[in-house]
Amino acid sequence: MPPIRRIPFKIPGGAPAARDISALHGALKKLGHDVPTSELKSGAVGEATKTAIRDFQNRTGLPVEGRITANTVAAIDRELAHVFFAKSKTRTSELQAMLARLGQQIDPAERNARAFGASTESALKAFQKGAGLVEDGRMSDALFERLEGSALAKRLSSKTQASAATAREIELQYEI
Repeated sequence: MPPIRRIPFKIPGGAPAARDISALHGALKKLGHDVPTSELKSGAVGEATKTAIRDFQNRTGLPVEGRITANTVAAIDRELAHVFFAKSKTRTSELQAMLARLGQQIDPAERNARAFGASTESALKAFQKGAGLVEDGRMSDALFERLEGSALAKRLSSKTQASAATAREIELQYEI
């Protein structure tokens, strides 16, 4: 299976170009905010886009300004990272398999549905706690890599698969 990677959301400093506004509209729509077709076609930040930005800022605890700030862009990227993993049955299934390999319990119905639900979030928080990370139950690119490295090291730690030295090398590579 090819590695699971996503393209980070960014808007460079200065006046945003049309492609940046288009990326913003797409990100807001992926996060469940309404951006009307008229604003999508115009490529402008209209009132509906400003309202969506304010709603997002309010929901994520940011200062509600209705405009894109560096903190808003970073928060959108974090939320998109979580959605990238949590809203995909394929990626959720892989995440659940890695968590199970590490001894975390996932509700069988949730696992069969390949849904990121309460037990997956709870297992993710338990992994985060064990790894000394913030226990927020939110996926990120870095967390996925860490989880992937831990699951691989666990799999290779059996005597029939590889030596303990090989497992330790993998841990070091993934900074576990």
